[in-house]
Amino acid sequence: MDFTDWRRESLTESLIDSHLRNGLVVLIYKSSVLNSHTIVIYGVSHANGVAQISFMDPWYGSYRWANVASFNGKPWLLAWEA
Repeated sequence: MDFTDWRRESLTESLIDSHLRNGLVVLIYKSSVLNSHTIVIYGVSHANGVAQISFMDPWYGSYRWANVASFNGKPWLLAWEA
């Protein structure tokens, strides 16, 4: 797997989509002051003009959707299949 550096800049649909072409993408993000969280991203889509990711969240053990913008302002790290 290849990795980005920890970032605080905006997570974008195009960045995620460019790495999804090779397989799955793992997103590790700072979810609170003391905790980080990891999700496995499977796809990017638009719902009502809003970029969303589809992912599996091991915390809930289910397939979920979230707005890409909801990760902005949090430190994050992407990993993808090389």
